[in-house]
Amino acid sequence: MKTKILLILGIMMLIIACKGPTAENTSCDSKDCFITRANNCQDANIIVNETFGTVNYASKDCVFTKTLLSMNDTEEIRKLFEGKTLSCKYEQSKFDSRLVNTLVFGIEYCEGELKDRIVDMLAFL
Repeated sequence: MKTKILLILGIMMLIIACKGPTAENTSCDSKDCFITRANNCQDANIIVNETFGTVNYASKDCVFTKTLLSMNDTEEIRKLFEGKTLSCKYEQSKFDSRLVNTLVFGIEYCEGELKDRIVDMLAFL
């Protein structure tokens, strides 16, 4: 009986050891969570339904990425913006929350096709 218990405990410890460390959850359920994690240069990810469409916000190693997944607009506008991404490097404790609270503000130091399309759109206004 004692041998059976020791064998079972040994197998359980082996399973736990082989499983390794679990990955840290990087998903956020609010913009506040995302902004806090991004500001600390922690990995973070959130998909948000904004008034203009659906956006994926991600942050990894002090690099912010915004991807416009879908837009609530005409087909012509959707073709211009959907699936486009912009990326911005920032310093720890200096994350610009406007990047997740607005579509256009805070992108001055970013790059990518989404930024280019936004700048082009603003030039025509």
